Amino acid sequence: ALARQHYGGPVTYAAVQGPEFETCKFWDAVDYIGLNNYYPLPDTLDCATVAATIESVQRKFSKPVVFTEAGFSSLTDPHRAPWDEAPRALSMDAQARCYEALLKTFYKRPWFQGIYWWKVGTNGFGGPEDGSHTPWNKPAWKVVSRWYRTGGR
Repeated sequence: ALARQHYGGPVTYAAVQGPEFETCKFWDAVDYIGLNNYYPLPDTLDCATVAATIESVQRKFSKPVVFTEAGFSSLTDPHRAPWDEAPRALSMDAQARCYEALLKTFYKRPWFQGIYWWKVGTNGFGGPEDGSHTPWNKPAWKVVSRWYRTGGR
């Protein structure tokens, strides 16, 4: 309530995946349900369980959802611990497949309002030798670009 006395724009809160997101008591007080979405995915990259978890919160509060953070490193098996950048072999393809799975699952849901991709700076940092979360100059950026331009077609 205090924030709204000083700010007239939309309000959200960025909850971390898991109990913080799933049991937040004040989603009714914000305009957007915000999720730092680093839920692990199975090896199949099927996002159905994650989607069901998110949708159950969304239905309970009838608010749109925005991923206030999401992303995957460009290292092997980024889906198992999406927050992790611990050194391991590079895998640009694995990162791109994870981006595709997330967008395919959520992009067209009527309650979904978008994604703030982690480590997308204005400096273009990234590239084929960079294992961090940034999609810049990597196949994952082509996935994002295609979805944003064509809705996944």
